[in-house]
Amino acid sequence: MFSAIKMTGFTNHLENWAIYARESGRGTTKKLKSLREDIFHLTKDSKNYIWNSVEYLRKVIAPYKMKGGIKRGWDYGEDGKTPLRFTSLGNIMAFSSECQFEETAQKKGTVCDIASGLPLKFDGYPSDVTFFVNPSYNNKFDSAIHSCQKPILLLSMLMMISSNEGETVLDPFMGSGASGISSIISNRNFIGIEREKDTYKKSLNWIKNFPYETAEKYVKGHISSAEKAFKFGFQNRAICPK
Repeated sequence: MFSAIKMTGFTNHLENWAIYARESGRGTTKKLKSLREDIFHLTKDSKNYIWNSVEYLRKVIAPYKMKGGIKRGWDYGEDGKTPLRFTSLGNIMAFSSECQFEETAQKKGTVCDIASGLPLKFDGYPSDVTFFVNPSYNNKFDSAIHSCQKPILLLSMLMMISSNEGETVLDPFMGSGASGISSIISNRNFIGIEREKDTYKKSLNWIKNFPYETAEKYVKGHISSAEKAFKFGFQNRAICPK
């Protein structure tokens, strides 16, 4: 991978190396099943690049308490019992079934939350290893169009971290168009390139007819960004305000 990057002729500095752990992978009879995809964060200038702090809402087993009550910034969820709070991104991100839209997601199986050791449904919780439900053909939100398609919540998070609102995202291998949808959700401009005409037509149709209003509500309930006056900014999130 790094040899290929070097061949481009650009000066690249590796700032972050994360893993996207797929719910299902590519099996083989004589090798370990492939369940990972690598995310490389490369910059031209190692001292001057965009980095927006991003937090995500996650379950915490033993929240610290202050005298006379709960520490400021905590929320106990709809059941009034589950302790939740926004916390900085780590290099392991376990997004379970709450990561998908509750009304439309195909919920199946569980994943071990590396932070707590608890089995989680595939919903959503982020770090340098991320667990997201794979886009599926019968999922109205992350509708599978391409075999290498990435989840919209993952792409939106990466865009918020590494760019600012109003800037342009380029995807030279856009496939399903999920990066275009994530750009629109996060108020970025988008340029996509795809050589397969049939896939390109499907991606355009998906981008045009995507339920953006529902998506924004969902993303806002899971991720917050340090971008000032941003619709997913810390000051605008629905719960657990700082």
